[in-house]
Amino acid sequence: MLEWIYQKIKQRILKSYKGIGKDFRRVFKKQRIMRTYKAKDLLAERYGKKGTDSREKFRESAYSYYFGEIIRNRRKELKMSQERLAEVVGKKRPYISRIENGEDVRISNLLLVANALDLTIQLTTR
Repeated sequence: MLEWIYQKIKQRILKSYKGIGKDFRRVFKKQRIMRTYKAKDLLAERYGKKGTDSREKFRESAYSYYFGEIIRNRRKELKMSQERLAEVVGKKRPYISRIENGEDVRISNLLLVANALDLTIQLTTR
């Protein structure tokens, strides 16, 4: 059914833009019907189905990025430099940068940084 509708729309556009030539594709793209997708379908297509290794890698990197953004935003909110945060935590500035970029997020270090920024981490059951 949708294919039939798509063909009818394409025929109408072809009739109304017959003399355009090279510009036809540009005009046709502007008038194309938008598709809607579910987020879970897009994730499955790009990173694999739930439970696969590639999907788990993506999930881990997404969480690391998310935690890094929370830490960066809170640090900036407190008007604290990476250097100062590193001193408080007892680490070096490049390490804080790696945490904020989602490259190296270990629970023990995340707890140290969160504590220094007056953040709490809550663990709950599912």
